[in-house]
Amino acid sequence: MKLKKLLSGQIESVRPPNFSSAQLVYIVNVKVDGKWQYVWRRRESDSNDVYNQFIDRKREQEANAIRQTTHLTNEQLKDCERAIYRIQQHYGCTEYGNSSIITEAVELFTKRVPTLNAPFVSECIEKFLIYKRVHVVDITLRDYIYCLKPFRKLFGDKRITEITSTMMKDYLDEYSVGARRGYTIYLKTFFNYCCGADNTETNEGYAWILKNPINWRLPKQKWNSPDVLEFEDILKVIKLSTDCPKETNGLTRNHQFFYRDTHELIAYYIFRIFSMMRRQEFIRIIEYGGMDITKNKYFDLEKKHIVLTPDIYQKRRSLENFKYGRIIKPIHSTFLKWLEWIAENNIRLRYPRSKLEEFELRLVCKRKGIKGVNILRHTGITYHLLKFNQSTVTANSAGTSLKMIETHYLSKTITMDNAINFYNFTPDKAKELGLIHS
Repeated sequence: MKLKKLLSGQIESVRPPNFSSAQLVYIVNVKVDGKWQYVWRRRESDSNDVYNQFIDRKREQEANAIRQTTHLTNEQLKDCERAIYRIQQHYGCTEYGNSSIITEAVELFTKRVPTLNAPFVSECIEKFLIYKRVHVVDITLRDYIYCLKPFRKLFGDKRITEITSTMMKDYLDEYSVGARRGYTIYLKTFFNYCCGADNTETNEGYAWILKNPINWRLPKQKWNSPDVLEFEDILKVIKLSTDCPKETNGLTRNHQFFYRDTHELIAYYIFRIFSMMRRQEFIRIIEYGGMDITKNKYFDLEKKHIVLTPDIYQKRRSLENFKYGRIIKPIHSTFLKWLEWIAENNIRLRYPRSKLEEFELRLVCKRKGIKGVNILRHTGITYHLLKFNQSTVTANSAGTSLKMIETHYLSKTITMDNAINFYNFTPDKAKELGLIHS
């Protein structure tokens, strides 16, 4: 206690330890605040330590150094010195002065980094996919997995707080313009989850990250006019369905035999255009209901409508938005005659699988010089809107929105004559043209 009191005073002079034969101790004499004092120790080594402390303190006072008690370790003190040095380098000694810039820097850091134990990117993706499995349909979950797989491979071993906007911009720039938009949308949703949106895995309400690294808006997409079949093209597809099925019979790539019936092919193409169904919807409706439309629970020819329940009608969105399904109605008289022709002749609705799916359609599109992506649905929606001129009815029957019809599905180059000819194209008309024989 006496030593600490002496060290806190002004040390003027210190004498080396001297052994007292009378007291049998080592004595260090020191002049503090104008008065001589002494400190004794029984061991010489202890007295030397006391002497060195007085010498060090005397030198500090002569150099105008200020000693204050701290609980920081030497490594922490060195870290503080490095921080001050970097601040002085960046802002300059004159600007730094005596302000509380270190405290402000620490406060800014704690705001930007909510936790020092942020999970790794791979862990965040796992938790995100577990959450999405309950809230989105399977096809949307598949897209999330597909988009996050390469991102996880590249950044999976990094902390989520290490991901920056620059890193994401460089990563997304590697993709083509078409793919970049989809990857950006899905990754932006993932980072929103990491920011705490619907995230129950955060620690006491603190998100893993505070800001989404994908902080830019996507440019508005310019929709091109979709590819649509003209009525003459539809007749070519049906004609090829009559001429080509035997040529396309055989083995698939996995060595399974397939047989393509002429009437089944015609029924497929006609049904897809009239119903405006998506490819996956058609596959599900025959998988869950059967190929015989007279026994398929989704068809009601007496009430003239087709019901697509939520297990059939699925889109890339939340399950909550599409839990009610949709009804295709009214069934036009021409479409009804084709359905009756299918039922009377015991024709099965079957997806035309082969080495090249929809072989006839692909051939017509190739000759026409168009890609033909989702062209049957585009054609059906365009013809339906031209025929009925009721956009709400078309949107409800097709299971889409008015905006999507306007910007994505509707072709503005198809004339009304094509729609009229198609809706006048009955089985009897097809027989007159020699396209069907029963």
